Amino acid sequence: MRIVQRTRSLLILRFKPFDVWILTSIIVTTGFFIILIEPKFSLLGAIFIALAYFWLLKAPSVTCSLNKTEGTLTLKRQSLFGTNIVEYHLREIRDVRVEKRIASVKWDAAYRASIVFGSGNCLPITSYYSSGRTSVQKTVSCIKDFLNLD
Repeated sequence: MRIVQRTRSLLILRFKPFDVWILTSIIVTTGFFIILIEPKFSLLGAIFIALAYFWLLKAPSVTCSLNKTEGTLTLKRQSLFGTNIVEYHLREIRDVRVEKRIASVKWDAAYRASIVFGSGNCLPITSYYSSGRTSVQKTVSCIKDFLNLD
């Protein structure tokens, strides 16, 4: 995630899944080429295009705003199909951590940042995992530093 703004009372982080957008563009282009070059495989081309749109649904842009003045955490997820905004109280946050997932086919690990509330519930900042632990750890450290968590 990229820091958009940081002051003593406001931290805004934004993540744009460029890798997913590029891959989606390649898949859509491939789907159209399949349909144009060999019409008898148009169903396969349509499947490629549908798969690309499914990935777009799963990979929205995320803006995470922590506002000490208002005492709120706001997560805004935007995709081609709409915007979802959720808001929480900063006082409910107990920790921010790196979640790790091991892929079942490969042994590669993937990571994402999650906010832990006093109730024990976790809120992933992004709905998907990424391969870069270092960048996720930087996001976690930035949020923890802003909120004065260990």
